Amino acid sequence: MAGGTLMLSSTIMLHPHYKKLLEDFGFANVAMTSLERDGLYSFIREMKPNILIVEARFNELSTPYMMLELLEEFPELYTAAYSFEYYSVEHAMCFIRNGVKAYVTASDGMDEYRKGMRLIRERKEYIAPSVIERINLRPEMPEGAKLLLDRDREIIKLTCHSYSEEHIADTLHIVRSTVSARKADIFNSLNIRSSLELVFRASRLGIVDLNDVEKAAFCHRNYKVTPLPEKKKKTAGNRRQVSGNR
Repeated sequence: MAGGTLMLSSTIMLHPHYKKLLEDFGFANVAMTSLERDGLYSFIREMKPNILIVEARFNELSTPYMMLELLEEFPELYTAAYSFEYYSVEHAMCFIRNGVKAYVTASDGMDEYRKGMRLIRERKEYIAPSVIERINLRPEMPEGAKLLLDRDREIIKLTCHSYSEEHIADTLHIVRSTVSARKADIFNSLNIRSSLELVFRASRLGIVDLNDVEKAAFCHRNYKVTPLPEKKKKTAGNRRQVSGNR
């Protein structure tokens, strides 16, 4: 099995189909898996593939960052991403900036798809035309994503639990400007634009639990329930005054 092709797909029922498809393209010793993180890393060390191909939607919009982490662990591994269905060109571009060597999509037509798969088999670089077009629209290639540090993960957790930047700074004993700068890097690395996106992306990456986030929405530490003041009872004098004013 060493030196073969490993394909990552979350659609387990289609594994036999994808395996045959790759074999028809001439890929040798094809293995399929839906493993993630530690399980996946152990499988790679055991198999020692020459090529790793990931389904773009394997981890939804978090797949590009997942590949950044994987390449940190296996920097010499040739990696490629593919998409048989719609996947945002903006997010597809992130595969390339995160170090993936090739991105192929059926959306660009079967001729380009076959060309891309052939180049992947030869372990060469390939970027789908639609992604190249998107890259060319930018004045410069976006800065490469950075791996999340432990402090980044702390900031992510607190942000997902509705802490303001000021409260995050107080909790972590850092200045607010540091929180703002780290959040900017986090948003760039995960290619997101809002705290709501951060919640779902962090959940996909296993940084937060959506159930805990939902509970925090109702039990935020800065949220106080103040009882309504009791209504003053009307006295007999008050009633007479009201009657006299009628």
